[in-house]
Amino acid sequence: MSDQADDSGAPASSLARQATELARAIPVYQDAFQPMMQEAGRALSVVGRAVNVAIAPIRGLVWGAERVEDWLATKVAAKLELKPVGEIVAPDLTVAGPLIEALRFNGHKPELSEMYASLLAGSMQTSTQHMAHPTFVEKIRSMTTLDAKVFEFIAENDPLPTIEVAIETAGVVGTASLAPFVNNQLFGVAKSLGFPPEKLISVMQSSLENLEDLSLIKLVESKFLTSEDHLREYLSIENGTICQAFRELDAEGSRSHVFRRGYVAITQIGRNFRSITSM
Repeated sequence: MSDQADDSGAPASSLARQATELARAIPVYQDAFQPMMQEAGRALSVVGRAVNVAIAPIRGLVWGAERVEDWLATKVAAKLELKPVGEIVAPDLTVAGPLIEALRFNGHKPELSEMYASLLAGSMQTSTQHMAHPTFVEKIRSMTTLDAKVFEFIAENDPLPTIEVAIETAGVVGTASLAPFVNNQLFGVAKSLGFPPEKLISVMQSSLENLEDLSLIKLVESKFLTSEDHLREYLSIENGTICQAFRELDAEGSRSHVFRRGYVAITQIGRNFRSITSM
């Protein structure tokens, strides 16, 4: 008598044998892989604990609704307390909405929090509301504490003389740029935040490029400033410790360093941005 077939057409006895074989194979699978799975579980547990420890401080930095409300009632209100009540209006939602959302993750940074407060306060005054562009929220969101301090320094000293340090090699046409925008005082901004000397050139270049990408500044390498004050500053940079350190390397081989004058300046968008974020 033939085996009864299931819906797939396979004999029931054949399916039973396959199920039995599979059942017998499972303990072998478990015996082979269980130690490995236990070890992986222990590793994940260790990593999990490390991750929890690492992110624990961050949990307290993310602002909740109560913290944002407190910020609105203190920071923003303080900036508006001397303004006539009749000049205070509701902010544009395209500014206020993204700003409050961004504040949840950046509010713990004093420099950025201050910018957000000024921007929101400016968007709530009839005389300055037109300056509060929605993209300014994203510009602040895309800035680090170093970026904010660098931007403020450049804005206070606009335009800012800089020196490009490049290297020439005997027998090789052209030069290679090593430090495109050197300014002793500007590097002092990064140093004040705890960046070590060997990192100053790279972190400053990164910050300047980010600010340029945000259209807040422009980096000029092919031109230089000609006022007496700026010429004195160029000489100060060229005779400063950074450029002198590169000169000391020239005696070691066939390479030599050249110094080219340039400058950093605030764009028109940068001026508008600063006007409303530094109220």
